[in-house]
Amino acid sequence: YAAFVETLFVTISIAGLIYMRYKFPKRERPIKVAILLPIFFIFICVFLLLMPLTIDANEVLWGIIMILSGVPVYLLGVAWRNKPRAFTGLVDSFTVLSQKVLLTVREEMKED
Repeated sequence: YAAFVETLFVTISIAGLIYMRYKFPKRERPIKVAILLPIFFIFICVFLLLMPLTIDANEVLWGIIMILSGVPVYLLGVAWRNKPRAFTGLVDSFTVLSQKVLLTVREEMKED
């Protein structure tokens, strides 16, 4: 499922690169490649997007469901601006708990 989703977002990124190249041709870029390379790459990505549709459309459906499962998270976490304190407190508590369980925060060094 993840291969389809990854290819979809890579295709969107490369399409954005081509769009920006034509919309803002004078903008400074850290790397500028010949336009044929991203066009060729986007053809490969479109092929990789269309092949799973012909072989196993069910897999594509599950990939799209995975993408859409992020919409409620976005709406609750980003788009909702005036969150109640109880909600933000719950989210903060969950964040701290997950950081402790997954050991994702470096311990503070004690100075002697």
